[in-house]
Amino acid sequence: MHGLVSQSTITNAGFYRLIKRPFVKLQVLMPGETAAPNTPTGKTGTPDAQAVGMPFNVTVNAVDEVWNVVPSTDTVTITTSDSTASLPADAALSGGTRAFSVTFGSTGTFTVTATDVTDATKTANTGSPTAAQ
Repeated sequence: MHGLVSQSTITNAGFYRLIKRPFVKLQVLMPGETAAPNTPTGKTGTPDAQAVGMPFNVTVNAVDEVWNVVPSTDTVTITTSDSTASLPADAALSGGTRAFSVTFGSTGTFTVTATDVTDATKTANTGSPTAAQ
């Protein structure tokens, strides 16, 4: 039997275990922040100050428990702590991500929150406080 490999030896050869990561929450990235999966906060960087009255993009991602982007087409709504802000219409994610245009309407420090309107079991997320000048 020299040189022969038994069937039990090759049964699992060449196979990788695929892990399906479920979509459990949203992630809000402000300008100046970058996604960083598998970290405690899921992002790096600090938000850039925004000019009052000037639109900027907020990135919203569908993510798993450790901040990896997960494909989803759920619809998301955007809210902010700036009561004078201009907000985008609700829109569907594409491949688990979407940029939403927000315009702060007054000076101060504000947050932006993304909420899944398709599936209320997904955890909403509030982005880092961002200055509006």
